[in-house]
Amino acid sequence: MIVLKTILSAGGSCPYQMEATTEDGKWFYLRYRNGYLRYAVAPSYVSWVKRRRDDPYDFSKQVGDELDGYAEHSAIYPHLKDLVKFPAGFQITSKEPEAFDSTDLK
Repeated sequence: MIVLKTILSAGGSCPYQMEATTEDGKWFYLRYRNGYLRYAVAPSYVSWVKRRRDDPYDFSKQVGDELDGYAEHSAIYPHLKDLVKFPAGFQITSKEPEAFDSTDLK
């Protein structure tokens, strides 16, 4: 099981992305886009980028439809619960988009 120590960044939608460090000092990247939940673990971000062309992800599973990229903890977490341990209290969630007034385009 991968144990996450520190969440460096998390959020967004289409894709939802997260970067974290693991308990053993590795770099962790999670992405949810086009219905695919994926993650990678590497010694560092740079080492992941170098291997990315050949074998970018350690885990890849389609868990939503092909246009889905909005992450909710209740839908995503069940696919990771036996694979990844998140810090206490952490919730997977995409931030709500800000309200946009199309009449204010001057």
